[in-house]
Amino acid sequence: MMQDGFAKRLKLLREEARACLHLANLTAVEAERMRLRRHAARLAMQAELEERQQESAERTWVKDSESSGSLERHRLAS
Repeated sequence: MMQDGFAKRLKLLREEARACLHLANLTAVEAERMRLRRHAARLAMQAELEERQQESAERTWVKDSESSGSLERHRLAS
């Protein structure tokens, strides 16, 4: 009789241990998923920032080119 109670308790403890391990694995997976989401968001923001910087540099280059072209035309005209 006592053996049955002990075996039952042992079985319940093992089931609970498996459930806890499963929950820990799910928690680790969720934590990794959240970390990857944050990393993806940072990369997307960095890409957007670099795209804006590139567009700004291109606009500056065009303005500088236009300015130097008009100065060149002005110099040639005089």
